[in-house]
Amino acid sequence: MPSFSYAGKKLGLSDARGTLFYEFARVVKEVNPLICIGENVRGLISHDSGKTLKGMISILDEIGYKVVPVKILKAINYNVPQKRERILLVGVRKDIDVTYEYPLSYKKVYNLLDALKKGELFDCNVPKSPGAKYPQSKKEVLDLVPKKGYWRNPEIL
Repeated sequence: MPSFSYAGKKLGLSDARGTLFYEFARVVKEVNPLICIGENVRGLISHDSGKTLKGMISILDEIGYKVVPVKILKAINYNVPQKRERILLVGVRKDIDVTYEYPLSYKKVYNLLDALKKGELFDCNVPKSPGAKYPQSKKEVLDLVPKKGYWRNPEIL
């Protein structure tokens, strides 16, 4: 994303136009909250050798926010039964004296069964479902794939 170049022209927010981050930064600038939090995929850290993330941090700095060190959080450590990883970009308005601390992870790890069955997370089971209904033409193709086979090449086991 060349729009996030923090070198060169140093156009900052105006150079980020046309990106989703521009809209995020524009709203943050307009609303002026005490703290802003953005999340994204883990890959943002290494995108364009880290220049994209540095550009985002630079833009938040330009509009009056100090960004705390970026951290990768795993949903599974926060009572969410999935292994999704996200980076958090937390900006604290420069005119307030607040130290942001990331939440501590939980000791208990939940799995898919915990998400589907009555227990600690939910007070009822997920209702039974007949599942997806495929058109007959697709079903006929899928029926050709042997058990544990691969739909693109039925010969691969």
